[in-house]
Amino acid sequence: MAGDITLALRTIQSGLLTSQAALSTVANNIANVNSPNYSRKIANIESRVIGGVGAGVQISAIIRRVDENLLRSLRQENSTFEKYNSQKNTYDRLQDLFGAPGDNNSLAHVMQEMAAAAETLAVSPNRSIEQQNMVRWGLQLTDKLKDMTAAIQNLRLQADIQIGDHVGRINDLIVKIGEFNDSLVANSTLGVDTSDLKDLRDQAVDELSTMIDL
Repeated sequence: MAGDITLALRTIQSGLLTSQAALSTVANNIANVNSPNYSRKIANIESRVIGGVGAGVQISAIIRRVDENLLRSLRQENSTFEKYNSQKNTYDRLQDLFGAPGDNNSLAHVMQEMAAAAETLAVSPNRSIEQQNMVRWGLQLTDKLKDMTAAIQNLRLQADIQIGDHVGRINDLIVKIGEFNDSLVANSTLGVDTSDLKDLRDQAVDELSTMIDL
């Protein structure tokens, strides 16, 4: 009789504890409804059986509501977008250096004016005005090329610095992801909930996908 009462009390206790854990999961979902990189958690409840006899309920696992295929596709798209976005910024700055053909300070305009001055000088090679005009446009073209060369070298230097920064960040993220994986294995072995750790790992992987092709 005492054993039956004890079993009944433990069954009731398991129901209360399981309900409390499930309620805590729901409360955590509500609290993090606006938190970025947080995935909704679901507490899976199952019957507990001891020695072939029902002994209440328990939480089998807390799982994340995540579409892994969609997440994988999103990371691939992020990687592609960041690749072209970084190239676009550099190409836009290069375009500013060359200028539009119709601009008075564009490379095409200066070269066109120099070509016209050369043709005029070829017709009247002994006239000082044509000679001076040819020299003036030649100097402008030289200065233009010098300025463009310096600007392009500066762009290259900035790109090298950014690459170095990204490599450092990539290495940090890889180490962090490795640490998350170790913690996931250890906690899973102990039966500890790992859903929040998986969220943190996903956050690191998401950031990594913006820097390299995963």
